Amino acid sequence: MENKEALQYLVGLDKPEVIDVKVGQYTTKEVHLVTKPGVNVLQVHTLQGLVDYIKDDIDGMATIFAHINSPHDVRIYSKLDGDLHQRFEYLRAIFEDDFDPSNQEYSIEDFIVMLQSQFEVTDEREELQKLVSSITTDAKANTRDDGVSQSVVVNSGVTMNAEVTIKNPWMLQPFRTFPDIDQPVIPFVLRYSTRSTLRLHAADGGKWKLETIGRIHKFLTDKALGISIIS
Repeated sequence: MENKEALQYLVGLDKPEVIDVKVGQYTTKEVHLVTKPGVNVLQVHTLQGLVDYIKDDIDGMATIFAHINSPHDVRIYSKLDGDLHQRFEYLRAIFEDDFDPSNQEYSIEDFIVMLQSQFEVTDEREELQKLVSSITTDAKANTRDDGVSQSVVVNSGVTMNAEVTIKNPWMLQPFRTFPDIDQPVIPFVLRYSTRSTLRLHAADGGKWKLETIGRIHKFLTDKALGISIIS
């Protein structure tokens, strides 16, 4: 037997067979479904970029929808295609600069920088910054600590110190989602340690995520894109 014929014979031995039984059909080998190749997914970094993709009909896709996967991730998919019911992803909008201040320990100086660089300017932020800036470096958290509020020593004048109570929670707006929409307002509990460090703890149980997804949904809906939007 020639080498070519021998190879064809061996390949033929490995072909799967279909066996009919009462409950259905089985094969003697593992088989894999042949599907259409996927597409290269485009990535943008704003919701407006996603809106422009749809309105400009860049890829000429008539049957698409948007899926709000998270406060940082929105994707454009095709509807089910063909007998195999394949779904293709065409574009995703990703917010990559999500900042989570929770449970991180900061020195007073670093805390002030963090407030100024990572939070929207609001009255609450300015009030908190003023309080933290006035804490003396040798301040000690007072023993009157009920788990929510604390007392600390602050500078109240050129030569005078005073004891004040840190209120909680603080309603702040960290940069946590796309700049196209208002940043979520999140309640934070501020804690001051005897090491002269500060921590912020988110106190909404993640509720801000659902509210932000709702804002993204409204933003896209208001653009009248003519497609379905799910979240």
